[in-house]
Amino acid sequence: IGSVADNQAGVRIRWGYQVSSSGAWSRSGWNLDDIRLAGDQADYLSVAPAAGLAAQGFEGGPFAPASATYTLSNTGSSVLHWRVQPPAAAWLSVSPSQGTLAPGVTDQVEVALNSVAASLAWNATPYACQVVFENVSSGVTFPRNAQLTVSVPPAQASLAPESLLFFCPLGQTGAQTLTLRNLAPAGSAALTFTAKAV
Repeated sequence: IGSVADNQAGVRIRWGYQVSSSGAWSRSGWNLDDIRLAGDQADYLSVAPAAGLAAQGFEGGPFAPASATYTLSNTGSSVLHWRVQPPAAAWLSVSPSQGTLAPGVTDQVEVALNSVAASLAWNATPYACQVVFENVSSGVTFPRNAQLTVSVPPAQASLAPESLLFFCPLGQTGAQTLTLRNLAPAGSAALTFTAKAV
């Protein structure tokens, strides 16, 4: 009955009676027992979107997307107070973290990665946390997921010098040295290379 009862102050339910079998005894009256109606607690604070923040990038950053913006709305007829519970993850920041909404008014809250995210090491499992919005007036909460996937940086290399110039007398050979360096930070993927004359 959710499509009818949602956001309604009162709903009436009418019970019908029908004998669907010729073997049933028809009665002029009957009793209903053990009927329970349950639903989610309605609230006048609305938090949109329902999606969470899912960021990704290499160790040290940058990460994308770096933030997510949520719109908080008061759909009721009285002032409500809201707050965002402090995130358990040190790599997340929330601004603003609390406020007051008059009826019909909206606020925007930014959930963003901070400088701590750049210090996180690669992990096979994404870093995860919940950001919990709360209507302080009613106690109803609205959790949103935040996830950060940190990957191992790809190999980075430098080659010096960029070109070689040989002066060799006829019938003799010459040799010069090329220096190849892996510039990626410790823990990055190994550098694999090949060399060939063209």
